Amino acid sequence: TNFAVQYNDVSVLENMHAAVGHSILMGEERNDTWDVFKNWKQGQIVEARDIMIRAILGTDMSHHFLKMDELLEKIESVRFTANVVLQSELGEDSVSEDDLPSSRRSRDEKDQRQMLDMLSNPSNQRKLNNGGGNKEQVQILDILAKVRDMSNATSESSKTCEELKTECRELSSSILIFLLHSADISNPTKPQTLSVRWADNALTEFFAQGDKEKELSLPVSPLCDKETTKTADSQIGFLQFVVRPMYLLLGDIVPRVKEEVLPIVDENLKYWQEQKRRDSLQKQQQH
Repeated sequence: TNFAVQYNDVSVLENMHAAVGHSILMGEERNDTWDVFKNWKQGQIVEARDIMIRAILGTDMSHHFLKMDELLEKIESVRFTANVVLQSELGEDSVSEDDLPSSRRSRDEKDQRQMLDMLSNPSNQRKLNNGGGNKEQVQILDILAKVRDMSNATSESSKTCEELKTECRELSSSILIFLLHSADISNPTKPQTLSVRWADNALTEFFAQGDKEKELSLPVSPLCDKETTKTADSQIGFLQFVVRPMYLLLGDIVPRVKEEVLPIVDENLKYWQEQKRRDSLQKQQQH
């Protein structure tokens, strides 16, 4: 297609959407009526555009598992660095704020101490099963929120804290990108009636794509061949290997997702498993 040629076969529709959207927002079609960046500083616009482009390109399913791994690595890295800060400041050298030398009682050190107090507060921790044992871990959003509120550290002693700030900034933008991708494939997180309707709509679109690919003598994309794709099987695989692991990770970031969204995902998975059983029985009866 022309779009495939224009975007070099790389995330074709996603690149097209990003280009069209930013052309309207920032290009020749820019208009004060919808110029959401009108009062923004140039640096803020550049940062927002970068995140928006990465978020749109991040909806390309071909990168799904890689992006999942990258986000998990960033989360663990932030937790690791936070623990390093905690251990170095509150370990063997731990002292009260009043006992600190005056040279260390700066605004930077106080902000750092507040973050460390948050990390060491049991009320901000939760138990996770890790390798068969329980491991105390700090809520990742608590770390991000506290580091965001910290002033810029300037002293040499806060070097590790500066590393934590950098990692947290990178993780924050990665979470935003991950949220858009989660929303893009969120139909199995909806109540059953809506979920089934959207599954049918999606497969209708996939089959139309498959027909077009056959017409152009191209390899048919996964789930796009109406002659071989079974609705129940496609949804069971999608839920088990894509949606549920994704929302488990999202639930690790936003606990309410684990409490409120995952039960819906599990109910929809049960629905499709039961539907597969019914389809199998019906097929047996016909023979």
